[in-house]
Amino acid sequence: MMLKQLENCSFKNFEVCISDDMSPQAEYDDLQAWLSNSSLRHTLHRRTSSGRYDKNLRTALSLANGEYHILMGNDDCFENDDSLMLLKEKLAENQWPDILIPNYQGYSDGKIVRRVNVERLYE
Repeated sequence: MMLKQLENCSFKNFEVCISDDMSPQAEYDDLQAWLSNSSLRHTLHRRTSSGRYDKNLRTALSLANGEYHILMGNDDCFENDDSLMLLKEKLAENQWPDILIPNYQGYSDGKIVRRVNVERLYE
């Protein structure tokens, strides 16, 4: 579970915002109980009707209070416990840009997916 990994992050100044898009009640109850017993700062919202991907994503974004957002699905994870710290350092190193677009590595095949080929700042 991605949430268990987040509890171990070396960087702790973050919140988890989850928009539940009509999961079965038992799954939602399990998630709610797990979050209540975790050390994570979190917001959990259950939609009253299915919004599918787009509406559910927008709902999750509306829950967030921070300056930066990392969008992750239920099949995403960080490489290690220092991944958030490394992202924070990259943001600071670049004078806190509005957007950071990282590359990523496929979990099952280990291949690096290059969404950007060169590191650069856009004014």
